[in-house]
Amino acid sequence: MSEEKQDLEDYIQYNFDDIPSFKLALFLANGKIEVKVALGEVEENFLEGIRKASTSSTLGASVHIGEREFVRKSLESDKIYVAASESSSIFMQSVAENTFVVYCCGVSCDKDEHRIRELIHGLMA
Repeated sequence: MSEEKQDLEDYIQYNFDDIPSFKLALFLANGKIEVKVALGEVEENFLEGIRKASTSSTLGASVHIGEREFVRKSLESDKIYVAASESSSIFMQSVAENTFVVYCCGVSCDKDEHRIRELIHGLMA
């Protein structure tokens, strides 16, 4: 693994480790998953669904990932998309050819949203 990828993986593990709802972070470059940090097993079709959704030129009012439907929670000018389904959320931000995606799940997901957004902004700035 290149030093940049290792630094990114370390950043994710260090900063997201204490967020109770954190389950998965992906960093994509040109639509290819470069870094994946997951707590537990992640279904391959879920990963592929996230990858496809993140490379879509337009995200509609909802997105289907695997068997789940995520509805856009808000429209934001900062290009962070928060999609929520039950107690699950997906946060996406793209800058140029790079996209950072965070998936969280659990009762604290809403409470963790602000911190997750800050960390994504910090990384993608």
